[in-house]
Amino acid sequence: MNIKSSGFSLFCILVLLFLGCESPDNKLERLREELDTSKAKEERLEVIREITNLDHQKRSSILLTKLSDVNFRQVHSELIVALGKIKPVHSQTVPILVEKLSQTELRNDVAQALKEIGDTAQQFLILQLKGSSTHDDAYYALSQMAVEAKLELVKGLTDESYELRGDVLSLLQSAVESTLLSVDEIKLLLNVFDMPPLDYNKSAAEFTTVSNILALCSNISVPALMDSVGSEKLQIRAGSAMALYEIDKDQRDFVLPVFAEALKDPFLCDRVVPALVNIGTPALPVLEQAFNDEASCLKAAEVLGQLGATGLPILSASLTGDDVFQKQVAIEAMGKIGVAARPALNELIPLLKDIDLGESVAITLGSIGPDAVPHLVKSLNSKSRDEQRYAMKGLSVVNPLPESVVTALTRKVPDPNLGVEAIAALTKGKQWQLDGSKLISPAPYPVNKLELLDDWWVIEPFDNSNNIGFDTAYSPERKIDLKKEHVGKNSRRIRWYQSRGNGTNAFSNTEDNVVGYAVTTINSDRTYSGILSFGWDDDIKIWLNGDLICTYMGFVSLDLGTEAIFLPLRKGENELLLKVGQSGGGWGFRAGLGGERISLDAKPILGALRKGIQHKDPVIRDQSQQAFEQIGVAGASILVDLVTQVEKKSELRAEIIRLLGKMSSTALGGGGDIRSIMTPTTPITTPLLLDLIADDQERWEIRQIAYDGLFGVSKAKHPEAVKAINRFEKIRHAHDLVQSFRKKMTQMEVDKTTQEILQVGEPAVPFLIQGFTSEVSIMRGRSANTLARMGKSVTPALKAARKNGNRRTTYWVDYTLAKIK
Repeated sequence: MNIKSSGFSLFCILVLLFLGCESPDNKLERLREELDTSKAKEERLEVIREITNLDHQKRSSILLTKLSDVNFRQVHSELIVALGKIKPVHSQTVPILVEKLSQTELRNDVAQALKEIGDTAQQFLILQLKGSSTHDDAYYALSQMAVEAKLELVKGLTDESYELRGDVLSLLQSAVESTLLSVDEIKLLLNVFDMPPLDYNKSAAEFTTVSNILALCSNISVPALMDSVGSEKLQIRAGSAMALYEIDKDQRDFVLPVFAEALKDPFLCDRVVPALVNIGTPALPVLEQAFNDEASCLKAAEVLGQLGATGLPILSASLTGDDVFQKQVAIEAMGKIGVAARPALNELIPLLKDIDLGESVAITLGSIGPDAVPHLVKSLNSKSRDEQRYAMKGLSVVNPLPESVVTALTRKVPDPNLGVEAIAALTKGKQWQLDGSKLISPAPYPVNKLELLDDWWVIEPFDNSNNIGFDTAYSPERKIDLKKEHVGKNSRRIRWYQSRGNGTNAFSNTEDNVVGYAVTTINSDRTYSGILSFGWDDDIKIWLNGDLICTYMGFVSLDLGTEAIFLPLRKGENELLLKVGQSGGGWGFRAGLGGERISLDAKPILGALRKGIQHKDPVIRDQSQQAFEQIGVAGASILVDLVTQVEKKSELRAEIIRLLGKMSSTALGGGGDIRSIMTPTTPITTPLLLDLIADDQERWEIRQIAYDGLFGVSKAKHPEAVKAINRFEKIRHAHDLVQSFRKKMTQMEVDKTTQEILQVGEPAVPFLIQGFTSEVSIMRGRSANTLARMGKSVTPALKAARKNGNRRTTYWVDYTLAKIK
């Protein structure tokens, strides 16, 4: 009977199949079984297509199961495509597909499937941007559907995470390059302006990005922006006004009142300053009103200062008023105007005597330049010491100093109270070296008087990925052969070619992360010290006749006169080699010959600084230290000499050693790319620092200071400094272990620390012996017990300590020696 029933059922199924009346459930079950038993890829693909086309809520479950089955790896790509087409979307489809994004071979198929799924996938992916392990895959997938995901991306901008909002804005910016935002999307986007600026820099970046997106959608954005300028919320008003002005400069009068209001806000003020500067003269009425409002006075003055001579009348008018704060910010803004502030001299000069404003006035007069200098020199001879001091501050920003000023300042050097400040004014902003009895510094000619170096041979690109190239000695650095072919970045064969050496046109290559070399010949009819004036971008090293004479990292300016150095030329031909590093953006160099040698009598200056650094007044000591840093190698020997002469336990000695450490190396670069180079003072200061760090009898504080100074020297690859740093780090570890004996510890902790000290060994012995002098009795006992466990190897050190130590030390030495026996 059962056999007959089964046969009848099978017969019925076959009939139903033949007639096309198979139920969806039965068909799905049949297809699942066929998929389970199938082996050939084409057979499996046919079944997957049938399941995909079947209208059944469980079809996604079957496909998802096979997507997790390694035995179906050959059809995973087709399964992913199929899952992207099935609606409604199964609750596990998106999470499982997102997991597959990490598989490179499936990534594009997954991104396309998620794109077809739509907003459900978009919402999930946006949340995945928060996860460190899922961020990159989610960002990639969203980047493939940014246009379709615009609305969900804009909704995601309400999240509190700066990082997520930054990603979303980046995706939106790429999307609007292909298609514009809708009006509703723009209205949602404007709300980003109102996010609280918890992180100044990140919020500023958001403001800029949102403005850029709105500018790309200009025609659609304008009506919404004009409405938002009337918002109740200042941040939305200001952000909308900025974006509107960026799109349509004719909206200037409409947005100006909002910009003026934004000047009062501590975050928004910096956002609107560039726009106000761009508007220029038409903004003056609004700026004058803002300048007279205490809440916006400071930022209004900044804008007026950037406007130069245009903003000067408003600033100078305030100098006759009673508001000291307003006058102060006006004077500082005039200082940024520089020479163009000359018409305000008559208002500024009387204020040189003002106890509150005199110093700022003097600095501003110095920035105005030659026309103001006689007034500063006159103040040098004032009966008021404060006015004399102000004048020196002002003269310190004049460059170059006229001979009459040098003479006037030199007369002030012997003054015990003002001499150091006179030296600061004489030496600030210049590089000095000692030449016999003179301090000398190079002062380049103005550009129109320089002999431009414009006949160069250059070669590039060499690899500078991760800034490796600047410190890598590539083949041109070892030998110049203009006919030789070299191996450059990515194994390219490169040759020397001619260049004018003119700024960003010096090198033809426009890649990022490269270095190049430039060489020229300077013919001299005599041996003398010339002056090289140059500018560069991004990094530069300079060799003359094979000797490295300077190194600078980080872009300052391509302008001639950015830096000047002495060039020790010999009679005949001189080979000048430049190495220029490039990280990103433009790169290049300019160079020219010519200048004057500034010369000062060294003896009175160095004598005054020697006295100044030992002065009882900490202000004068600090000024002296700054002056020593400025003159560098010229004063280093005096400082080394003082270390051996002043009281060994004095704070002054520690200050001088700290100063010598700072002068021993220079940190170059910025951000995460900070490197050190040795300075001309390194050969003078390093031997002393090496002696101090190695001296067991020296105060621990001094050894730590010596370590700090040598650390930069070691990073500049000074071999002895590297050894000393490595050695001292072991010593410091031993010191810290022994010092922990002073604390309250369990016996287990004591045993553990003792074991660590025994492993350290000999470096810990001096600190254990010093422990005998501790006021903490348990420290003395623990030190003795640890030394005893070290055995007979410490006996010589113990006997030496008994010979030179006090009664307490003698007692504990004898106690320890007895335990060793």
